[in-house]
Amino acid sequence: MAEHNQKSGGYFRGLVTGVLIGAGAALLLAPKRGEELREELAQNASDWKEKATGPGGTLADRAQELKDRATELGQTMAQKAQEYKVKGQDTLGEVVENASDVVDDITEHDAEESV
Repeated sequence: MAEHNQKSGGYFRGLVTGVLIGAGAALLLAPKRGEELREELAQNASDWKEKATGPGGTLADRAQELKDRATELGQTMAQKAQEYKVKGQDTLGEVVENASDVVDDITEHDAEESV
């Protein structure tokens, strides 16, 4: 029982010590006065608004610009894919033609040997 009270007392002492240290730190690191804090928050909000609507116009303008760029990139990719498809089909046609020639050559060679 005495051991239980000793553990509880240690916990309580640690809790009180932590609260006192936290309160001291809060006093030392206290934020600015309310008026100064509001001014700083207003300035930060103004800065963010300016960044969002900067030289490129409003945020909606920037979003439209990004959408247009994405559309253009998609079209370019589709065009390249079509070019690669045609090139692949041409290459496949050449391979089939070459394979057919090889089969014909082998057939002729076998026919000549049988005779």
